[in-house]
Amino acid sequence: MNGELTLSELASKYGVHANQISKWKKQAKEQVAAGFAGKTQKIQQSDEALIKELHAKIGQLTVDIGRTMQDRHRRQLLDAKAVHERRRGVVHRHEAHHPQRD
Repeated sequence: MNGELTLSELASKYGVHANQISKWKKQAKEQVAAGFAGKTQKIQQSDEALIKELHAKIGQLTVDIGRTMQDRHRRQLLDAKAVHERRRGVVHRHEAHHPQRD
């Protein structure tokens, strides 16, 4: 757009008026800018869709982690209860076989 020839040189070389070349130059710049604006808008829409998808995935993973933590906690409680009951059973069996002597 900013080349080696002046408007006057271009006008005489191609046989058109300098004002016409100025109009074409202006139109070309506007179309290039509009083309980039359109791409920017498409990229922005694509980014928004991706962000929405990622937020949904984060939500699902958060739910999954919550369930996993609840399951783990529940298993730990059951394991602790089983250990406690086994220990009580050992103590009761020991007391049954070895009564206290006073």
